Amino acid sequence: MPDVIRVLCLHGFAQNAAMFRARTGSLRKVMKGCEFTFLDAPHLASASFLAEAGSTSPTDSTACERGSPLAWWNSIEENVRPSQSRSYTGLEASLGQIQHAVTTDGPFDCILGFSQGATLAALYCLLSASPPPFRALLLIAGFMPRDTHVLSQLANKPPGILTMPSVHVTGSSDAFVPSSSTMQLSEFFLDAEVVHHPGGHGIPTGTEFRAVIKRFVNLILR
Repeated sequence: MPDVIRVLCLHGFAQNAAMFRARTGSLRKVMKGCEFTFLDAPHLASASFLAEAGSTSPTDSTACERGSPLAWWNSIEENVRPSQSRSYTGLEASLGQIQHAVTTDGPFDCILGFSQGATLAALYCLLSASPPPFRALLLIAGFMPRDTHVLSQLANKPPGILTMPSVHVTGSSDAFVPSSSTMQLSEFFLDAEVVHHPGGHGIPTGTEFRAVIKRFVNLILR
């Protein structure tokens, strides 16, 4: 039984490590006995909808305070969100960055991923040439990838191929990642626990969710 659960944390699209740390404050309080390492994605997020949504550019003063909006991969298509893109650029560098973190800063017991970071965590485990070096995964708003090359790599992966404990969180009001996509990703995990909440594209804070997280942490501590 580990004295401390070491958690590798992967932010969502157009976020960064500092932003994700700030947004996980309530969750981290529930995950007692855990030590968190937050990674920055290697690419600047590039999508025209970021400007349309009022996101700041890396040179704006507000952006400097929040840090640059980063991505684990960008979409080759114009103005397409990561969960809908069928053509990725930059994924291999991000998979390599996780491997580097595992090699230099590991071992880690668990991955916590949000949205694009959740999908990246699953892809790292699914595409790894060796058994994944994690004992559990907590994936919030993860989605099934749609990139044609990635899907070809996953074509021979049967349901339940990943046997570590996993929790998959989906919001019924999520406008960016439909629950069906989260459910499809969860099928790669044996005995995956899927948690539904009434909120949108974010980290829930309700009593039921906190109870799930406490059970999840206790399971890793065994």
